[in-house]
Amino acid sequence: MRNKILWLLVIGLLLRFVGNGECDPYTVKEICRAIGRVENSEKYPYGIQSINTYGDKEYARKLCIQSIVNNYKRWDKQGDFLEFMGKRYCPPNWERWAVMVKYWLVRYKEEQ
Repeated sequence: MRNKILWLLVIGLLLRFVGNGECDPYTVKEICRAIGRVENSEKYPYGIQSINTYGDKEYARKLCIQSIVNNYKRWDKQGDFLEFMGKRYCPPNWERWAVMVKYWLVRYKEEQ
């Protein structure tokens, strides 16, 4: 119970600082970099599981970029793009996924 409360607090703080913006200030490559950080898997780089990448990070990165582009075309510009994409990219945990991708996008922008 204590961990659940702590996790909800962290999500609330991230949403407060990250906001619910539409990701217009971010490029496809920036979104891809954040997804790679969130997914962080040797076996499934960038979280790509639908196609066997054999752990090839560059190939997985290209597939991730194409997925971002395809989802942007499908998006009806209503609501948040990362939440829309998360529902397809990471269905069981899309809310958490979207929050973490937003977190890394903001963090990378701050580092520049």
